[in-house]
This record gives sequence, structure tokens and C-alpha cells, in this order.
Amino acid sequence: MVPPQSQLAVSLATTLVLTVLLATGAAFTRVIRDRDRVAALAREKAAAASASQRQLAINEFERGRNLCETGDLTQGLLWLASGLENSLPKWPIWTGRSALISGAGCLTFIGCGL
Repeated sequence: MVPPQSQLAVSLATTLVLTVLLATGAAFTRVIRDRDRVAALAREKAAAASASQRQLAINEFERGRNLCETGDLTQGLLWLASGLENSLPKWPIWTGRSALISGAGCLTFIGCGL
């Protein structure tokens, strides 16, 4: 026959193990829930950034169009190019801004009517 003190020790050890397992399970569930929440927030942030970038491109393009319509071709074309640049994916090989700057003299030349 097992002494009552040993039974008490086994019961306490079993209770302790079950408590640790339950706490670990709850913590794991919280980690999974937090991970899913972070992933959803990251997707929302990316969608908002994409919408913001798209609106910026539209605004710049419209500004360029309006400037061209009022006769300021140099500034209008620069704003149109900026809108186009902001509408394209950000590839490392895309050098629209530097190409635009190198062609700025040409745009001025065209704007002068020569």
C-alpha cells in the first residue's frame, strides 16, 4: 500500500504538470492569434500604401495635364513624368528621375518653340 504522503505528492505533481500544459497551450494560442493579427495588419498596410501611391500618381498626372493645357509644357511634362514614375513598380533599374533630369534641357528647348 502506498503511503498517503506519496499519493499527495503524485497528485500535486500531476496538478502542476496539467497547469503548466494548460498555460503553455493558452500562451501558444495567444501567439498564433497575435501572429495572424500582425499578418492581417501588414496586408492592410500594404493595401493602404498601394492606394496612397496610386492616388499620388493620379494627382501628379492630373497636375501635369492641367499645366500642359494652360501652356506650361515644361512643368506639365515634368509632372506627367513624375506621375508615370510613381505609377510604375519600384524596380532598381528604373531611373526615370535621372533620365528626366538629363532630358530637362531638351524639354526647355522644345518649350521655347525651337
